[in-house]
Amino acid sequence: MLPLDKIKAMIEKVVKAEGIELVDVELKGSPNQHILRVFIDREGEINHDDCVLISNRLGPLLDVEDAMQGRYTLEISSPGLTRRLQTKEEFEHFKGRRIKVRTTVDLGGSKNFLGKLISTKGDTIKLCLENSSSIVIPLKLIAKAQLNIEFQN
Repeated sequence: MLPLDKIKAMIEKVVKAEGIELVDVELKGSPNQHILRVFIDREGEINHDDCVLISNRLGPLLDVEDAMQGRYTLEISSPGLTRRLQTKEEFEHFKGRRIKVRTTVDLGGSKNFLGKLISTKGDTIKLCLENSSSIVIPLKLIAKAQLNIEFQN
């Protein structure tokens, strides 16, 4: 099996050639039955036809390149409404949206924060929390961040 970074590079070429953004690649499962999950997105929305297109392009390429060892399942999907935010560019893109952040260390007595992403500056993000206070969080201290669905009453 090829290293995951090589597999990801192959996937990115195929996805970009179709005018779609590669959001993330996950490799899960056991050595005899891997699951390769590919998350794609584009301005507007990803639909079922986009997922089928990418699957039809990737499956044969991965097989010909012998990228995966043994049996594997290829899953193509959108990152969903609660997509993970991992890069500075993703945080910048989703400014103004409500996000949930878990940090690796306590900041002001908590590791979990929910609020509106106000800004990105340098290697930090700033959230306006539910109680109207704000917090600046260094990107390197973020264990997990994701969009949070906003319900309207």
